[in-house]
Amino acid sequence: MKEQTFILKLFDFISRTVEDARSFVDFVASYFRDSDFFVEFFDSSLRICEDSTCRRYAIITYNPTLDIVFNSRKIARILRDVAIKYIATRGEKKLVLLYMSMDGKKFIKLSSVLKSRSERYCILTSRIWNILTAFVAVFVAFLSSYLSQNLLLTMMCVIVISLLMSGISLIGAYKSSRGIDITASKIQIFKLCITCNWNTPDTRIKSLLRALKGFNVITSESVHNVSAIARTFLGTYLKDVKLIRVELCNTVLDYVKRLGVKILLIHSDSCNAFTLPVFKSVVVTTRLIATLDNQELSAVVGHELGHIVNKDFLFCLVAFLINALLVYGIVRTCLACLSIFSVLFIIFLYIIIASIAFFALFRYLEVRADKFAEKIISPDMLALALFKVAWRCLLVELERPLALAVGKVVSTHPPIMDRLLRMI
Repeated sequence: MKEQTFILKLFDFISRTVEDARSFVDFVASYFRDSDFFVEFFDSSLRICEDSTCRRYAIITYNPTLDIVFNSRKIARILRDVAIKYIATRGEKKLVLLYMSMDGKKFIKLSSVLKSRSERYCILTSRIWNILTAFVAVFVAFLSSYLSQNLLLTMMCVIVISLLMSGISLIGAYKSSRGIDITASKIQIFKLCITCNWNTPDTRIKSLLRALKGFNVITSESVHNVSAIARTFLGTYLKDVKLIRVELCNTVLDYVKRLGVKILLIHSDSCNAFTLPVFKSVVVTTRLIATLDNQELSAVVGHELGHIVNKDFLFCLVAFLINALLVYGIVRTCLACLSIFSVLFIIFLYIIIASIAFFALFRYLEVRADKFAEKIISPDMLALALFKVAWRCLLVELERPLALAVGKVVSTHPPIMDRLLRMI
């Protein structure tokens, strides 16, 4: 039932966010054209059958809204995956080059301005560092409780180790501070977007990328040269060449100014954004701004601002202190009446329970940040950003229900499908 609900919501979401529903239907038809399924166009509808008898089918209608009726689970699952891919890519392939300008006339390629940052740092910060901090805090609480009978000393140990771990996670703050503040008044970031059909051969795109490597500095007039070169390499596959300025929407910018937050851009091949609460900074990567449009980028920044506004850093620190108090009580009570082996077993059991609890806490904070972003920008924009950044992970979740179930327990972020179901 949940899977069927998700498919229906996908089609409703496409109806709301796509200007021409027929483009999606054409994308679906082209996908099934070379398969063993039977595809037929009717007046404002498309029918897909498993065989010539059409006992198992799916019918898509697209006038005026996009709807689907199906009794074939096999076709429905394929349509679900095709819809996810279409939402994430709009049925297109894009080559994006990033440039920076100080005067709006001369554009310098960002790769020559930004030094390469470590992708590993970004991934470590956003995915596993919080739970590693929680685990170390639990372990230190047990160790200090075992070695000392002083509750105050135990609490201080946990505070120090939590701040130390947080400090280590902010080592990259110095590097990030050398990034570019995209909200600065004198700095303008631009994307040179070359859009082509989804079936464009990758060899042509790679050849075009090699041809454009020498364009380290361009002007507004040079865009015509880029367009001519793109047309030479891509031919009829080429759809459009545009120079687009990267900027946040006004509502998000108002919060940025009100909170005194910097939006720092660093170079990374990973689509990522994370918060440096101590420095009141939100860090975004070049891959992220290349992937998302301005509204979607604003939604992601709004999510990160939610972590700052909600004071999630302090929330976690309080949770660590409560954990230290519980650990102290458990250890002192157990040492008084149990053997050391029994105490070790209880410690091991508690670490598992506490880790699961901290996972749940972090997932709650992520949902709360999502809700904050939805208040200041359209939920559809946040959902679109999530589709574009994580559509491959979403397909893995849908194909592996066990992984989805495990992700609901031992992950710092809620499953992608759960987040999307709430948004769309």
